[in-house]
Amino acid sequence: LERVLDSSLGITAGRPDAPLSLTLAMSPSCGSCGLEKLMQVVEPFVASGDAHLSVVPLRAPGDASVEASLLAVCAAPETRFARFRKLVAAAVRWGSIAEEAQRRRAFADVLSEGDIPPVDVDACLRNGTARAALQRQHDDIIVATGLTAQPVLFIGGERREEADALPADELRWLILAQLPPARRVGSRGPTP
Repeated sequence: LERVLDSSLGITAGRPDAPLSLTLAMSPSCGSCGLEKLMQVVEPFVASGDAHLSVVPLRAPGDASVEASLLAVCAAPETRFARFRKLVAAAVRWGSIAEEAQRRRAFADVLSEGDIPPVDVDACLRNGTARAALQRQHDDIIVATGLTAQPVLFIGGERREEADALPADELRWLILAQLPPARRVGSRGPTP
């Protein structure tokens, strides 16, 4: 995975030097992919410094996922994950809008809500270099991993397709099992 991720496009959360690396591959247009459900399990590991999360935005055929990804990576690195999360949560508001000007307005409306600093939507969407890099990263990860379903969560390099379908306790235990032994304490005590 490390070979196909472009650090200039980093959508991350947590300490980069955390003992466990988690990589989530999903389209920002997939509001039904359970990002918030996954984050309920992942966030405590990120907050404690045990895990670093990287998001690889995938493009979905025939929608505005590339544009949403551009809007996430256009932001300052420390706000990218929050912006990505906001775009996923609001995918129903922009994902099916075919007309470009209306879709841009929908993006601007979504991104103006809350406390995340605004971006120039038009400037972000005109960034051909970032667009090409996102498309290249998407193609590279598909070729390298053969992804066919989403969301996919790589836990320390171990692949879990449709990770949102895993029961929370099972996902928690999968993450705990990848941590160094001294860090393997969860809500039900040390892992086996």
